[in-house]
Amino acid sequence: MKKLSILLAAFCFTAAFTAAQEASENLIQQILIPREVYVGDSARIEYSFRSPVDFFSLALSSQISGDTLTIDTNQEPFNSVADKCTITQALLIRNGLAYSFIIDLIPWKPGDIDFPEFDLATVCVYNNPGVAFDSRHVVYSLDLESIKIASITERLGVTNMQSPEKPVLLPGTTYVLWTFSTLSVLILVFLLVVLIRFKKIKAWFFNVRERHRFRRNSHSTRRRFRQLLKSNLPDPEFAAQWQETMKHYLDYRFRNSFGSITSKKIAEKVKEVAGDKLTPGQLTSVEYLTNIFVRTDYIRFAQNSIDSKLLPVEEHSANFMAGERKSICEIGESAVTRLEVNHMTEAEEEEEMKRAAAKAKKAAEKKSREEKLEHVKKVLSSIVRKEQNDD
Repeated sequence: MKKLSILLAAFCFTAAFTAAQEASENLIQQILIPREVYVGDSARIEYSFRSPVDFFSLALSSQISGDTLTIDTNQEPFNSVADKCTITQALLIRNGLAYSFIIDLIPWKPGDIDFPEFDLATVCVYNNPGVAFDSRHVVYSLDLESIKIASITERLGVTNMQSPEKPVLLPGTTYVLWTFSTLSVLILVFLLVVLIRFKKIKAWFFNVRERHRFRRNSHSTRRRFRQLLKSNLPDPEFAAQWQETMKHYLDYRFRNSFGSITSKKIAEKVKEVAGDKLTPGQLTSVEYLTNIFVRTDYIRFAQNSIDSKLLPVEEHSANFMAGERKSICEIGESAVTRLEVNHMTEAEEEEEMKRAAAKAKKAAEKKSREEKLEHVKKVLSSIVRKEQNDD
């Protein structure tokens, strides 16, 4: 009974489609866009007709977008012309009772493209198992007119292949290409040189970095000396700060620790770590530094001792004499500069050290004179007070 109902419904549906098709035969129109199509062009076949039948009810809902039905082209009649063209899409557009069946294609061969006659309902119901439809009954038959694909070579009368032409370049492209090629070669040569001389280049960079660090260490030491000279620290504290600054410089300069080295062995330690690389002027600077280390040790630890009361005052005083602070800071700065510079001649080195020594000696003599003058003033004052008391 169920099968009989299905067959009856299919028969009625077929009869309705057939009647609709016959009623609208005089409204059928097929156009080709563009009118003249060549191999490789994009073309469109638009077949217009009217029908009261709802073709959209036969297709899957996923194929429908508004009044447009996208038809699967992986079926007949599209496969029958696959050797002549590529079907890019097939659409069925509805506008009331009017329909437009559209095929977009790209032909690859000259000649006629003739689609076989097919049933539109069968094409629409393809891949929709939810509709009971007997494809043996033709509902709405479409017989598209064949289209002619023209050949541009036939139209132009060309029978021989033309010789290939070189690409047309934009103005300035040649200069850009030559510039890029030159830069590429230069970069390649540079990389090869770097690879060949990598060890030397690495050593050069290391030396530059080390020189920068040594220079920064020397600048920092000289700045500390200038700051120390401006301070008002007691003599023992000043001496301790001077030693700390100088040993910090020597630690970094010679990559050895001088913290535990006694003052008298400073020069010996420097000669040991530097070997024979020191110039005579640098050796002289190191000897001066050793003497200053010994002097500052005495000031630090001999305060108020018996030795500090002995005469002459300039030799045994546990306090800095006038100008002595400035002198030892200048000698320290000069020694730092000397140990960092290797291109000075021996005569220039000796002359500079002599000037530093002369400044120190002059400052010491000045302080000694001032201290003697002060002593004479005290003696005279005591004599005057004694005479006044006797009267």
